[in-house]
Amino acid sequence: VPASGARGWKISNPPIVSVASLRGSLEVFAAAGMPALRARSIALTGALEALLDGIPGITQITPRDPDRRGAMLTIRLAVPGDAVVAALSAQGVIVDFRRPAIVRVAPAPLYNSYEDVWRVAETLKTTLAGVG
Repeated sequence: VPASGARGWKISNPPIVSVASLRGSLEVFAAAGMPALRARSIALTGALEALLDGIPGITQITPRDPDRRGAMLTIRLAVPGDAVVAALSAQGVIVDFRRPAIVRVAPAPLYNSYEDVWRVAETLKTTLAGVG
């Protein structure tokens, strides 16, 4: 019989499948090295930032200084975002959306490429041109 309240959700040993996948993930991070991952993250996010700067209808609200942000860029759309985010998703671009018009995009340094970053910017640009 579990304890009442939050204590009833506590487990003493995590499930082995969860631990195995976590260990595999940590090995990948360790092999890449955090300094290299951070450097790539700064470069990818900077490339995305430069590409987004030329797109009408968006305003970046994330700090531009890489030391003051992580990999994520937050932008405000000049139009309501529901249709824009749906169109992006239909084209395979997954973003985080906060109604009514905030979009957050974060290239992941372990698996996103510069081509991915370019594709996100181009898809956003053509999508906004179609709804604007």
